[in-house]
Parts: sequence; structure tokens; C-alpha cells
Amino acid sequence: MLRPALPVQDASPLPYESLLPPSSEAATLHVLVSRMPPEGPVDLDRLLDRLAGNVAVEELPRQPVRTLRFGVQILVDLGEGMEPFWRDEMDGVTAIAGRQSCQVRYFSGCPLHRSGEGAGWTWKPYRPPARGAKVLVLSDFGCNADSSAAATAHLPAQ
Repeated sequence: MLRPALPVQDASPLPYESLLPPSSEAATLHVLVSRMPPEGPVDLDRLLDRLAGNVAVEELPRQPVRTLRFGVQILVDLGEGMEPFWRDEMDGVTAIAGRQSCQVRYFSGCPLHRSGEGAGWTWKPYRPPARGAKVLVLSDFGCNADSSAAATAHLPAQ
């Protein structure tokens, strides 16, 4: 004999929890979207190695420094599988990289086909960012495929 069904309880939504631990979120995002060009202080170890090896020094070797000045392009997947992470997508990276050097584009399915900054009907073929900028893709890479029409309904208000 089957047991009677349990009464449906009021299912209140779970509290929001960030994808990354709050204590390391800013540092993790900074590492992901920054670059390390050799523009810091003179790298004395490399300089001494060249001099000791009797190698001509035409340019002083520099230590790498982490920078965000090249900017970042964020490609945000609006597919159903990414819904639990939309709040992370919208908040974290733009706060770290700054709105001026951060370009956010939305897509559903594949960003190379169509993506854009606004409503789905305005999306165009993908354009890469300026040279040197990082590209951060926030996606489940098609694990939970859905139709682009359903995904574009979730775009943030502009």
C-alpha cells in the first residue's frame, strides 16, 4: 500500500549565496580579469643573469605587475542553467574592473553567433574586445541548453 502524499509546505526561496566565498571573491575576480605585463621595477635577478652571461642588455628587464588597464569583456550566458548565478554575474566583475573598462555582453547558446548589450533582438554577431583585453565567459557551456527566446526575457532592465 502506498503512503499518503505529504502535505506541500510553503517553500520559501533559499537565501542568496555567492558562487565565490565572500572573503576571497574580490581577489579571485581581480586575478581572473587582470593582466601581468612586465612594467614594474627592474628585475635585478634577470639583469644580473644577462650581465653574468655576457649578454648585451638592450632593454632593462622589468618585473610583471597586475593591472586592469587593458579592460575586460564579460560574456554572460542567459541560459536557464546559469539562472542561479545571475546575481554573481551582474555584480562582481564590474565592481572589480570598473564600469569604464568593462564591457558586458549577453548571449544564449553561443556568443559567437549573436550577443549584445541590450535586448535579444538587438544582438549582433560577436565582436572581440580591444587588443589586450581579457574575455571572461560566464557560462555552463551548453550543459542546460534552452531557446534564445526564453533566455532574452531575463535581460536586466536598462
